[in-house]
Amino acid sequence: MGIQGHSDYGGKMPPHDDTETLGYRLRALRQNANISAAELGKAIGVDPSHINAIENGRSSNPTLNIVRAIAGYFDLTVGEFLAEEPSGDLDAKGAEMARWVIDEASEEDKQLIFSMIRRMRNPKKKAD
Repeated sequence: MGIQGHSDYGGKMPPHDDTETLGYRLRALRQNANISAAELGKAIGVDPSHINAIENGRSSNPTLNIVRAIAGYFDLTVGEFLAEEPSGDLDAKGAEMARWVIDEASEEDKQLIFSMIRRMRNPKKKAD
């Protein structure tokens, strides 16, 4: 699927404490990426109703394959998705990606990437 990197938490996941759930964290990532549950479900091969069930606490124990797919979609490791602090340095990864775009990407790829960034910075609300 190419560069995903939908997370925009400055190298940190949304805050996590005992009252928050996997569903809360999933919804925060999904909404931050401005995608619907249907879009995420389609992208990772999971029925959108199951994404909604996880987010709403009706499915509090998704399979490891689903957790891996969700984490991968948002360009996170499973540990980063489940932990309060990611184990990797996402700022460094972002800087590395930016250097690649500047130094190596084709003009066509650069235009596509810049277009995606503009859409992410000026999101239009989507209904679930």
